[in-house]
Amino acid sequence: NSGNLIASEKFQNPNWRSYNVEATSDGGFILAGGLGSKDALRLGKYSSSGSEEWIKDFNTEHREHLYAVTETSDGGFVASGVIMSDGCCGGLGSSVLIKTDSSGNLEWDKVFSYTSYEENHVDSNGLVEADNGDIIFSSYGENSRITRVNSNATSEIWTLNTGSITGGHKYINKTSDGGLLIPSGN
Repeated sequence: NSGNLIASEKFQNPNWRSYNVEATSDGGFILAGGLGSKDALRLGKYSSSGSEEWIKDFNTEHREHLYAVTETSDGGFVASGVIMSDGCCGGLGSSVLIKTDSSGNLEWDKVFSYTSYEENHVDSNGLVEADNGDIIFSSYGENSRITRVNSNATSEIWTLNTGSITGGHKYINKTSDGGLLIPSGN
């Protein structure tokens, strides 16, 4: 309210790269990111005072980061990010969704692969849970897209290819009538 600093946390691990922070229903917050020199997606949950509650790493064989996270209606979290197949920034990219419970334990993960760099050098930033539990996320590269999947990501409901948009769709917001507000570009 008054602009006073309530909490400040300095991460001692220089490889912990956080790309998104979201407030949680318990008054705390959750960070999404990855480890720079290691291959792991990372979520960190903190109390309202900034105390660490848990940090979870989700390992794969490729360089990766989570770029968006949101709390779900069941009290868990869903996060979206990218996995680079060559271990860095110039190869094929895939979008990844992970779902955890409220303690950060993995419930499921889903990778959405693309066939070429031109098709998608992925950054997944926009992410919301629809009122019915479906998950809507954005990814972009040469082509930008918005994808809606069911609540456990076993079924793709639709994908909207929006073409070449610099910066893609970094935010997705729900409107009061159940629609989506999706700005484009940087």
